[in-house]
Amino acid sequence: MSSKLILTLTAIIYALVGLGLTFAPDEIAGFLKTGTSPMLVLLLQLYGGAVLTIALLNWMNKGNYIGGIYNRPLIMANISHCFICAVALLKTHFGNTHADVSLSIYAVILLGIGLLFFRLMNSTTIDATN
Repeated sequence: MSSKLILTLTAIIYALVGLGLTFAPDEIAGFLKTGTSPMLVLLLQLYGGAVLTIALLNWMNKGNYIGGIYNRPLIMANISHCFICAVALLKTHFGNTHADVSLSIYAVILLGIGLLFFRLMNSTTIDATN
C-alpha cells in the first residue's frame, strides 16, 4: 500500500470526524446519547480541532518522501494518536456499538500507518509512489 494512499485516506477520515466534532458537537453528543453538557460539548470541539489538525498534516504531507529521517515525526504522531484512541476505545468496547465502529476504523488506520512505520524503519526512503 502506498504512503500517498494511506495518508490521503487517513486525512479524509480524520477531516470528516474533525469537522463533525468541531461544528456539530451537540448533534453528535445527542446521537451518542451522552447528554449535552457544556463541558462535553467543549471537549468534543477540542478533540475535533486536534483531529482536524492531524488531517491537515496528513493531507499536506501525502506527496512527500517518507523514510530515513524524512517525515518520521509525521508517522510517529499518527501512530501515537491511533494507538491512544484504540486503547481508550477498547476500554469502552464491551456493550457499546458506537465504540465498536470507531475501534474498527482506528484499528484499520493503525494497521496502515504501522505498515508505513515498519517500512520506514527498514529502508532509506519511501516515496509517494510506493
